[in-house]
Amino acid sequence: MQLDFPLYLLRHGQTDWNRERRLQGWLETELNATGRAQAAKQAQLMKDRLSPSELLPLFSSPLKRAAETAEILGDALGSVPIYDDRLREIQMGAWQGLTHAEVASRWPDHYSAHKTDFHLSLNTIDGETLAAFARRLDSVLTALAGPSILVTHGIALQFIRGRLLGLDLEATAELGHEQGVIYAIEASQEEIIRA
Repeated sequence: MQLDFPLYLLRHGQTDWNRERRLQGWLETELNATGRAQAAKQAQLMKDRLSPSELLPLFSSPLKRAAETAEILGDALGSVPIYDDRLREIQMGAWQGLTHAEVASRWPDHYSAHKTDFHLSLNTIDGETLAAFARRLDSVLTALAGPSILVTHGIALQFIRGRLLGLDLEATAELGHEQGVIYAIEASQEEIIRA
């Protein structure tokens, strides 16, 4: 899927659960101090990137960690976030709230069968299917009418980047999903904006 206008993608700032390598999925967690600082850094990066007259629509997952990030960004840019359930993280079923170590202990064969966090998150026990996940994220992308900012989550961010860059799932799994940066994508080209 190729867009002929720029799209700015942000992952929410860090939470304590990110630090603990705990799978969040649709569970609510708040930004920690590092996460709030990352969101402020992203806001400054966007402010530096856009001209003062550019006011782009700012779409965000409604989950608290993404919403907090979007609010920090919106305050800096003079924009009000538009919350969209389709930008939520993948629903991780029985694994939500568990650490990677706990999942590996309870489901060792299943856990070891997946070589990356991306693969693992797409194959949770009783979680959202890849088809459903792809359908909802694709519906966000096809509805965009022009340059926009999206605030979402690690696996969702990775999936969207892969779609926009024309990558298969194996290549998408290698992309990563860094916090505190901005992924700018236009016409299947990506720039990672850092401080």
